[in-house]
Amino acid sequence: MSAQMANNHVEASPASIRSNGPFSPIAERTMPQVVDQVARVQPEAIWASYALSDNTAHFRDVTFRELAHCVNHVAWWMESLIGHSDKFETLAYMGVSDIRYGFMLLASIKCGYKLMLNSVRNSDSGNLFLLEETVCDKFFCSTEFAGGIRNLQKKKPDLQVFVIPTFEEMLGGVDKTFPYNKPWLESHEDPILICHTSGSTGIDISSLLRL
Repeated sequence: MSAQMANNHVEASPASIRSNGPFSPIAERTMPQVVDQVARVQPEAIWASYALSDNTAHFRDVTFRELAHCVNHVAWWMESLIGHSDKFETLAYMGVSDIRYGFMLLASIKCGYKLMLNSVRNSDSGNLFLLEETVCDKFFCSTEFAGGIRNLQKKKPDLQVFVIPTFEEMLGGVDKTFPYNKPWLESHEDPILICHTSGSTGIDISSLLRL
């Protein structure tokens, strides 16, 4: 991923974020809530920057306003396709190395799912094993991997495949907040992310991370 976190661009200092001020106490906020709060209070603060092309010194900044907008866009789109989960069902995602990984994770949390990040180097057998192990029948991907993922449907007919919008398409969507009001005390143990081993010494092994 050719993106760099640009903490030095963020207007809010760590001390101001930890203080009561316009923010909730930092230990009582979830990631989606932090993003939404910063987007409201300091919308032009920089969340990340990514290179506009390979071997270039030119970067494109992404603000918290744009981050929140894209997360909300993906969350509404996701809910329209597969609904909201109250069981932390697993969604798989595979895409090119770009900032949409962040959008997918936060949107999945808002919609009640946990996200499994499948490596682009996985074999079909490795992906099928992970899908079965995590009871996953929904696979999201960027356009570049749509053909390969759809080939998995021949071996797993119940697999649903969804191609995510581009960053530009997300930015062009309707600006509407997707609410996430779950209190921290009720959500801090929620499962949100599944990573897996490389499989270089055998079959891929998944690992669950919590909010």
